[in-house]
Amino acid sequence: MHRVESRNDKGTTTSDYFDKDYFSGKKKSSYLDYRFQSFKWKWKTAIEYFKQLGSKDKDYLDVGCAFGYLVNFAQPYFRSVKGVDISSYAVSEARKRYPEVDFIEADVTKKLPFPEKTFDFLSGVDVLEHFEDVDIALKEVYRVLKPGGYGYFSMPYVGLARKALGWLDPDRSHVAILTPEDYEEKFLKAGFSTKEQKKWWVGSIHFLVQKPTVKK
Repeated sequence: MHRVESRNDKGTTTSDYFDKDYFSGKKKSSYLDYRFQSFKWKWKTAIEYFKQLGSKDKDYLDVGCAFGYLVNFAQPYFRSVKGVDISSYAVSEARKRYPEVDFIEADVTKKLPFPEKTFDFLSGVDVLEHFEDVDIALKEVYRVLKPGGYGYFSMPYVGLARKALGWLDPDRSHVAILTPEDYEEKFLKAGFSTKEQKKWWVGSIHFLVQKPTVKK
């Protein structure tokens, strides 16, 4: 496994760490103020998958939903939409913006408050890099996804851009940034098959994965 770095600062993956300061674009994170990231182009790839794979008889979950922007964009394409986040601050902000949506404070590295095989489509945008043990998070999202269901994930990866400019990332909660090969290995280990992979020059990678209809 090839990580850019392994930051084991105590408390960087707890609910308390992801507070107002984290999302405001100050010293804790590399965000520009998250309140102003609801612009549609930021979520373009995910929305394209919603259009292709969503329908009004399917249910959707966003893991690491933050302020709920992506969940809001998913609403026209699914029967039901939900969002979970470890941050109580983020969940409270999401509920203010989209009171019609069910947002839940939950930790995907523990147990999500849903039965097995609940969702047809789920997403995790800029989420996996926050987990020291990515396998645990993927095992849990695999559990709540229905057989044949899809998962969309995007995250920073080890590439030329990251090697050159990774020092600009002050986010101490980025504890596991992997190579594309390592990410794919993690998805396969969890039981998923990889359907598509897209890389962006800015240093992010996108995966569309699927849970098999027949258990391996």
